[in-house]
Formats: sequence, C-alpha cells, structure tokens
Amino acid sequence: MEGKMEAKIIDNYIITNQKLGEGPFGTVYRGYLKDDKAKILAVKQIELKNLKGDYRLLKRELELLNLLESPNIVKFYKPMRTPNNLYFFLEYCQTDLKKYMKSKKEGYLS
Repeated sequence: MEGKMEAKIIDNYIITNQKLGEGPFGTVYRGYLKDDKAKILAVKQIELKNLKGDYRLLKRELELLNLLESPNIVKFYKPMRTPNNLYFFLEYCQTDLKKYMKSKKEGYLS
C-alpha cells in the first residue's frame, strides 16, 4: 500500500481510501486482492442507510452487471455486504471515459 493510506479488509479484498469517483449510488475506491496486490480493482461502496430501503435500482444494476460480458465492458467480480455497506468488486480501468469522450472530435464512439 502507498504511504499511510488506511484500508478495509473485506473477505479476500483490500479496499484503500483512494477515491476513484462518485456516483448517485456510492463512492468508488481503489482496491486489490489480499493475496495478489498487483490485481487492482475498483470497489463501489454503497452506504445502505442512503438507500432508505429502496433497493430496486440497485438490484437492477446488479442484475445487469451479472448479465453483461464483453471485453468492452468493465468486468463485475462479486458483491459483498457488511452491516453498513454493500460493495461491488469490479475490474479496474485506467481510462477515464469522460475525458476520453471529450477528446473525441464528434463526442461519441463509433
């Protein structure tokens, strides 16, 4: 781990405090496998208290992540739950899609 960064251990995963992004459901942090620090992951942390018992959109997202398989789509590894949070463990991609789209002349992908 880099510097004095704190981390959480969930099962066989380490979740660092390095924030990669935020969205309507939660915050995405950098993580890695406990047994293989070279296997970097993106870990979406969703605070259960923020869902206010409405799991419909989250359930739909989980269903879609489980269905989609393509070299052009971020790979979904597994979900895990703790008493306060839900975690989605995903493939880590270094490309920032928003920046990439801005760099395209037409602003879209073929």
